[in-house]
Amino acid sequence: MHDSSFVLCPRGGGTSTFRLFESMMLGRVPVIISDQWVPPKGPDWPSFSLRVREGDLASVPDLLESHKAHARAMGETARAVWLNWFSERASFHRTIEWCLELAIEAPTRTGLERYRPWLQMLRPYHAARAVAKRLGHGASWGPSGPARRIRGAQH
Repeated sequence: MHDSSFVLCPRGGGTSTFRLFESMMLGRVPVIISDQWVPPKGPDWPSFSLRVREGDLASVPDLLESHKAHARAMGETARAVWLNWFSERASFHRTIEWCLELAIEAPTRTGLERYRPWLQMLRPYHAARAVAKRLGHGASWGPSGPARRIRGAQH
C-alpha cells in the first residue's frame, strides 16, 4: 500500500471494508468497489475517493489513469478526512455527536421515517444473517479455546 497511489477496496462481508479506512489513514486514494456501499455521513467522498460498481471492474485501469494527475492531492485529502472523521479520537467525538443527533431527532420522526436508523439492516447481507440466526444456524458457535473449556466445565 505504501508504494501505491490508489488502493482497491472491494466490499467485505458487508457493504464496506476495513481496507477503505486503512487506505485513507495511509493517505492513499481508496477505490471503492461495491454496488451497495452507503457513504458515512459527513465527508465529501468524491473529493478523495473513487467509486466503481462491481460489474464495472474492467473500467478500473482507465479510471485510475484518468485520475493519476490528482492522486497525490486526493491522497492528502483522504488522510485529512481520516484524521478529522475516522481516527480514534475523532471517531469517539463523532459517535457521541451522532448519538445526540439521533436522540434529538427521534421524537420528530413519524411513519416510516422512525425506522431510518434501522434501514441498514434490510440490506441483503444483514437480512441473510438474521434469517440464518432465526433458523438456528450458528447456534452451536460459541467461544473457542479457554472460554469453551471453561463453559464446558460449568455444565
